[in-house]
Amino acid sequence: MNSNYGNCIDGPYVFDSKANNNQNNIQYIGDKTSDCSLLISDINVAHSGEYKFRIVASDDRWTGYPGVHVSVHDLKVSMSRSRINGSTITGDSVNLSCSLDCPDDLSEVQWFKNGELMKQTNPILIFNSIIAEDSGNYSCSLRNFTNTLSKEFSIYIEDVSESSSLLIIVLPLVSIVFIIALFLSMLILRGKANILENPKEEEEGIPDSDYTTLQITAETQASAVYSTIH
Repeated sequence: MNSNYGNCIDGPYVFDSKANNNQNNIQYIGDKTSDCSLLISDINVAHSGEYKFRIVASDDRWTGYPGVHVSVHDLKVSMSRSRINGSTITGDSVNLSCSLDCPDDLSEVQWFKNGELMKQTNPILIFNSIIAEDSGNYSCSLRNFTNTLSKEFSIYIEDVSESSSLLIIVLPLVSIVFIIALFLSMLILRGKANILENPKEEEEGIPDSDYTTLQITAETQASAVYSTIH
């Protein structure tokens, strides 16, 4: 009842035998003689509270006191990990816990990953060295009661092995390019140094060891094709 005090004279009531707007999931399954049972189906956190029974007879009115306290809790999934800050990466130690805000401890539960039932029944799901394939949406429920399913808890595992492989490939390529560039620079500088040392040979056309000229005979000079091999 929303007015859980005194004799509960004023409504609204969770069930009223004279009302036509009672909730479908709350039913009076007793009788009008000795059984005053109330059935709540598909119970949720909103049904938490104190319940009292009130009867109005032809010559008397009576309210049961004290009432009965109903405390409804949701299952929830929480995560603890070895890494305090930053994203969760491959190799981290991760624990997923299925818990209730109740005094009683859970002995067995059902775990689901992306809606698929898992084999684990321990309330704590342990990943000693988590991998990228463990990413997904996890939920839990009471053993053999899938209608008690908790909200999904999403985890994403960053795969650092791919970035490490890329770094290993890129570093040798950079080293090779640097060596080639350095070698070409040395050749260019060496060539410039040779030109500065022998300027007359270049001007007079005196061949050096790097040039060889093919000679053409006088007989075929008219149709000769001159070629130079560098």
